[in-house]
This record gives sequence, C-alpha cells and structure tokens, in this order.
Amino acid sequence: MLLSFDHKLLFVAIPKTGSHAVRHALRPLMGDKDWEQCRLFDEKQAPLPSIAQFGHGHLTAAELRVALGPKMFDGFFSFAVVRDPFDRFVSLCAFMSRKSGKFEADPRDHMHRVLDRISKQHDAWSRPQSEYVFAEDGEQIVSHVARYESLQNEIDAVRARAAARPVSLERINTSARRDAAEYYDEELTGKVAAVYADDIANFGFCGSSK
Repeated sequence: MLLSFDHKLLFVAIPKTGSHAVRHALRPLMGDKDWEQCRLFDEKQAPLPSIAQFGHGHLTAAELRVALGPKMFDGFFSFAVVRDPFDRFVSLCAFMSRKSGKFEADPRDHMHRVLDRISKQHDAWSRPQSEYVFAEDGEQIVSHVARYESLQNEIDAVRARAAARPVSLERINTSARRDAAEYYDEELTGKVAAVYADDIANFGFCGSSK
C-alpha cells in the first residue's frame, strides 16, 4: 500500500504483480506526510492503526476503503496491477521456495503442494487478485486496473498524473525461472484455473497456461 496525499494517488499492492518495482517508481513522488506500508526489503507502517495492524502491505481495496472511510478512499485515484494468474502462480511458487529450493528441485510437485495449502486457506500472497479490486457485492472499487504485461506504460501514465517524467522500471524481487507455460500439464492447468476462475473471468485472461 502506498498513498500520496499531495497527488491523490493510492496504490493497492497485489503480491507478485511487480509491486516492488511500482513502489520504487512512485517513492520519489512521496512527501513526508504520505503513507506507505510494506514488510519485505523496507519495513514501513502507515500511521493509521487500522492499517498498521495488518502487518504487511498487501491490503485489499475493500480493507483500505473501510480503514480510510469511503469519502477519503473515493477521493484518491486508486489503482492495482493484475497479472495472468498462471504466470503469477509460478512466480508465487518460486518466491515461496526461494530459501528451500523446492521449486527448482521439482516445480510441479511444489506447485501441487502450494495448491493444496491454498485450497485450505488463502493468505494475502495467494488470494485471487479479484479480491483486491472488487467489493463483496462485485463492484470494482479501484479507479484503474493496470496490466502487468504493460507495466512500464501503466506506471508512466500514473507518474504523468503527478506531472512526473517517466522512469525505467527496475526488476526487483524476481525469480530465475523458465516461461510459465513450461511448468504446466493438463492437471495442473485445471487446478490453477479453478482456484483463480474469478481472475480469469473478471480480467479477461484466457483460462489456459498456454
């Protein structure tokens, strides 16, 4: 989560969608009274207790709207970045085993194990992207849904709203891996498609790892 009062910008950070690169590109726009909350790399907390209590920076738009109040939330240009769920899931699995090496040793086995865990309970990192941008009634409550596949252009446009020049995005918190489609077979494709069916439908993804 990153919030600029001066520029009326609110970034809703969905895990594994380039959120650290986005933060890095937007931090130069931040003033002393602006807010950021994150835990990885740079630990920062928002001064509002109802936000700080989450302990991480991946709050949903609905959670932020409650914490800030609808009037304040709706006064910001809010945006989130979404990513093809099959590619995002591979990135998530690689990230989760960055210390253990389980993904590198046996990618599909590790991906199945992560899916089994997700089937029991979504956490902030694995929850569907739709939950970050829609309210419970299905209303999209962020002003703009940006695309990971065109992230540079998306962030250039956000910076332009603040009368700031474009900057080249840096690759931060990335994992060394092959093309996402190479990790999938028919069974794994079906399972990931089922878990992230809302993302496929809501954001127009194809529903296939290919």
